Amino acid sequence: AQPEIPPELQEILTVVVSALEEFGREDLAQELTAAINGAEPRPELMGEIVQVLRDNGAEDLAQALMQAIGAASGGQQAQPAAQPV
Repeated sequence: AQPEIPPELQEILTVVVSALEEFGREDLAQELTAAINGAEPRPELMGEIVQVLRDNGAEDLAQALMQAIGAASGGQQAQPAAQPV
């Protein structure tokens, strides 16, 4: 059974994949793409990606990714503030 990735997480992951490719980390981009497509990611994959984003000055993207992952893995309590309720 493939875990359903929420659309808002899918969106951020797509942006992150592009950013990783820009930063010359095709290896991580490919791993993340595989994870998006239902492969089981390494436990440390997201941590590595967040670190690469931060090292390349994409702190806002790193934060957005962590928030989205938190929301996806911990239920729905972490809603983005921008969405009207």
